[in-house]
Amino acid sequence: MKKKVIEDDGLEEESKAKAPNFYRISLAVTEDMLGTAPANPEIYSRFVADKALKDEKKLAKTEEEKAAVQEKQDDVTREELAMLPEDNAKGITVFRRDPTSGALILTDTMIRGFLKEGAAAIGLNGATWGMTTKIDRFVFVTNKDKRPIRVIPIIRDGAIVTAPDDIYERPLRAMTMQGPRVTLAASERVRAPFSLEFYIYIVGLGSTDKGKITPKVLKEWLDYGVYCGLGQYRTGGHGRFDAIVEPV
Repeated sequence: MKKKVIEDDGLEEESKAKAPNFYRISLAVTEDMLGTAPANPEIYSRFVADKALKDEKKLAKTEEEKAAVQEKQDDVTREELAMLPEDNAKGITVFRRDPTSGALILTDTMIRGFLKEGAAAIGLNGATWGMTTKIDRFVFVTNKDKRPIRVIPIIRDGAIVTAPDDIYERPLRAMTMQGPRVTLAASERVRAPFSLEFYIYIVGLGSTDKGKITPKVLKEWLDYGVYCGLGQYRTGGHGRFDAIVEPV
């Protein structure tokens, strides 16, 4: 029986033996981006770290396992708090800061989260189900030596950005049991244009039962950023970007 050949007219013609699986990524942000991190430190202690380890808490049965998860939660909380600005004001969302350089940053989880959104919208060879698990397993944000990284600095005119340009306020409308309600939301804003640079390593090329995460597939997922960007209020057009994907 003849095997089906998956055509790939991506960035480079892939050899039948092995396709590229390491890429330099440049995101040229074309729309202003808003910070996503709650400025209130208590939120991290109560909700953020707890949510991040929700599945692990469910699986923990013994006291030792529960203590290990709690220790991990405390580590997540400390890491997140270290990335908040010192003069944080409650009631706004902010950009995380690199504790060592002071740069405004995005985290690797934000990039992988975006890829999951792009994969859910575009799919892989027509399939969209199960892409989240595949990205968790195969796709990693790294530096040029393929080691995973946590922080991605915001770059403008060749220099890291260390402070937001201003605070962006907008109304949030919601329908409640008592009728329509409007509240005011505020976020730190970095105005476009600026850029984000990092690498993506796909372990083993990301083979799945629906195909492989090829250069073409990865570029299609990242191109979703033309429509839905990064950061807070991205569904309203904030944080949109153009992506360049270069095999290394």
